[in-house]
Amino acid sequence: MIPQETIRTAGLTRAFGGKEALSDLTLSLSAGEVCGVLGPNGAGKTTLLKLIAGLLRPTAGRASVCGFDSVRQQDDVLRHLGLLIETPVFYDHLCAQENLALHLAYMGTAGVVDDALARVGLSDVGEQPVGQFSLGMRQRLALARATVHRPAVLLLDEPLNGLDPIAVRDMRTLFRSFAADGMSVMLSSHILGEVEQTADRVIVLSQGKLAAAAQIDALRAAHPHDLEDHLIKLMNGGSSCRN
Repeated sequence: MIPQETIRTAGLTRAFGGKEALSDLTLSLSAGEVCGVLGPNGAGKTTLLKLIAGLLRPTAGRASVCGFDSVRQQDDVLRHLGLLIETPVFYDHLCAQENLALHLAYMGTAGVVDDALARVGLSDVGEQPVGQFSLGMRQRLALARATVHRPAVLLLDEPLNGLDPIAVRDMRTLFRSFAADGMSVMLSSHILGEVEQTADRVIVLSQGKLAAAAQIDALRAAHPHDLEDHLIKLMNGGSSCRN
């Protein structure tokens, strides 16, 4: 059984060349929760997601997914994890169905390709070469690939970059639908409005440190007229808040 708490970090730290990209970060995420990770470029958002996934080793501290240590039990972590980090790469000469089938074979896990494509609205183009897909369609396929094995946790790094407003709205609906099914969704972004509309909770990173961790509703109540200004202040190293 998957524990209610799906992600936990404790004192998570990562340094590159002697400089800390992420410093002493402790947080947790529960099943069915959407958590937005806000911060300017270089704040440590991608580093955080890679540490949780076990793609980077921490300099100090630890991360776990569904109770499995991200470093020592990475195979178990990956079975419970869906990832969309950096630009998705596909075999463009193959169709969407073939790309997902190859992914499942590579992962050595089970999943229903047609169901995953239907979930993201790609049923009608499942046999079309991916090289003919638009950017929005490729992002949908990336989501299908990340979720075809029905993971407990979905990590998304800047998933809305370059998408038009209609595609952004559709992706936002998909993120919420995954959470409604009990999946934990953590998405990084520097787009304040999209995080505010999508997430239940937000954490704000500034220069690799946790500047704030709060429920979106609580932030709206505390800052009914200046929420955007408040979040920008936190991203620039302003006073922290947690609730």
